[in-house]
Amino acid sequence: MKLFPRSKRLFPLLLILFPQLHFAQNHEMGIGGGVTNFLGDVGHYGIAPPRSYFGEFHYRYTYHQYYGVRLTGSYGRVEARDAWSGLEERQQRNLSFRSDIWDAKALFEVNFFRFDPRSKDYNNTFYIFGGLGVFGFDPQAQYQGNWFDLRPLGTEGQGSVNEQGLYAKVDLVYPFGFGYKHAFNEHWQFHLEFMAHSTATDYLDDVSGLYVNAQELGELRGQMAADLSDRSLEPLDRSGYDRGNSQTRDWYFFTGIGLVWRFTTNREVCAEFWGR
Repeated sequence: MKLFPRSKRLFPLLLILFPQLHFAQNHEMGIGGGVTNFLGDVGHYGIAPPRSYFGEFHYRYTYHQYYGVRLTGSYGRVEARDAWSGLEERQQRNLSFRSDIWDAKALFEVNFFRFDPRSKDYNNTFYIFGGLGVFGFDPQAQYQGNWFDLRPLGTEGQGSVNEQGLYAKVDLVYPFGFGYKHAFNEHWQFHLEFMAHSTATDYLDDVSGLYVNAQELGELRGQMAADLSDRSLEPLDRSGYDRGNSQTRDWYFFTGIGLVWRFTTNREVCAEFWGR
């Protein structure tokens, strides 16, 4: 029995295709940064003014003058306070949080116009993108002048008052957005970009479900857990009432600028590849 019987037919084809795959490459490496917004159960109901910052790096492979794929890694912070909200019920609830976040994403990009960094006629374009990634988070709240991790406290009774387990600190994220890029020359370009991140969790702000009995939570998790579970301005027993909206998921947003270095492996073949 012969192993891989088709290999003899595939090998000549690979020899023909490999030079084209090797030389018709357009690679880019870039860094960027900007401001962040958060949309969830805490803070403004809608997009709010930026409150914190992020940084990122990326690698892009452009296989067509209109299409490309990109790998991006980011690190930043989001935060929100009910005190910033225009809704009275949120102001009375008085919850707040901050969380450092990291993510790794694979994106597919589509240029609106033909883009050729070596041509003054085609050296800028608007573009859109979308993809899939993973992100990590760890919400904190301030208590008696210090910041503490909220997840281990189980502020909605996770792992203590009820049978619900602690939420995961890593989850899926669905990024998409739009941008504008301009090439200064063959190698250097910059972009302006807005990227929305729809997450698969409702606990980025540690708020999702119902209030639990603060006294019972305090006996099981400690007084800090009880105090941080219900920070309402008016003290009442809110056990069983909505603390958040479990029917929605949390979002975070990046608005920023990036600087990109472009390099290729062969000028002539790439010139033909770019349609020149």
